[in-house]
Amino acid sequence: MKYLLVSYSKCGTKSYTQAFRQLGFDQSKICDFKENVIDHNQFWYEILQQKTSKKRIQELFYQMYKDKILAADVPCIHYWYEIQEVFPGVKFIFYQRESEKWLKSMENQWESINNITSRPDWVSSILVLIFSP
Repeated sequence: MKYLLVSYSKCGTKSYTQAFRQLGFDQSKICDFKENVIDHNQFWYEILQQKTSKKRIQELFYQMYKDKILAADVPCIHYWYEIQEVFPGVKFIFYQRESEKWLKSMENQWESINNITSRPDWVSSILVLIFSP
C-alpha cells in the first residue's frame, strides 16, 4: 500500500478515492468503505476480536492491502499505526471538515442507514464492531 487516507468518514473520502480513479489508478487497487466492510469483512471480523494476536493482525493487514495503492475510510483509519508497521513507506493523507458540517453529514448518513429496513446480520455485526467503542 502506498497511501492511507486517515480522514473520518464524511470528510471527502469518496472524493479522494474518485480523484485517484480519475488520475488513472486502477479501481481494483483502491480500497474504501465498501471494499473494507463488504469485500474484507472476514478479515475485519478477525481483526476486531480481542483474542487476535498482533502478529495475526499484521498478517491480515498485509493480505488485505498488499496489492492496494490507496485505503480509505473506516475501519482502517483507526488502525493507521498498525498499518504503517506493516507498510512502513505508506504516506498519509489527511483532511478535516468543519465540525458542525461534519456532524450534520454524519447525522444524515446514520439516518439513511437506519432507514434501511433489512440488512444481513453480518453487515449489522460489522457495523456494530466498527462504530461501537
